[in-house]
Amino acid sequence: ALNRALCDVLPTGQFATAFYAVIDVAHDQLTYVGAGSPHPVLVRGGQLSLLDATGFVLGIAPRATYQAHTVPFGPGDGLFLYSDALVEGEVAPGQVLGSAGLLPALAEALARRPEDPVAALLGHTLAEAPRPMRDDLTLVWARRS
Repeated sequence: ALNRALCDVLPTGQFATAFYAVIDVAHDQLTYVGAGSPHPVLVRGGQLSLLDATGFVLGIAPRATYQAHTVPFGPGDGLFLYSDALVEGEVAPGQVLGSAGLLPALAEALARRPEDPVAALLGHTLAEAPRPMRDDLTLVWARRS
């Protein structure tokens, strides 16, 4: 429904990416759908893995369909969401984190501040990033208690 609505309002050539998730605490599951967003990171038992967030971007094809995925998500598990500026933008002049650097940077951030890896990323990994950044940066950390 969101895709169809955006097809009606976005100008030609514009689109949106999205990641939609539902955490079911009664069944210890995370059900999610991706629409061209960067791959979120699932943190389970100290292991980091990328979730498949592929899917057609929103606002271009009104008949696009989207596949829901379900993974275990129990107490202590975490979910890290981020915009593409984290992996595509400069973390230091002339240097990008890149997709290959994402998991090591997040693992280091979790080791530094397991209760708040976003603050650790901002304070360490992105401390040298040129200002202002060229793209909007969004970081979200959700941990199941």
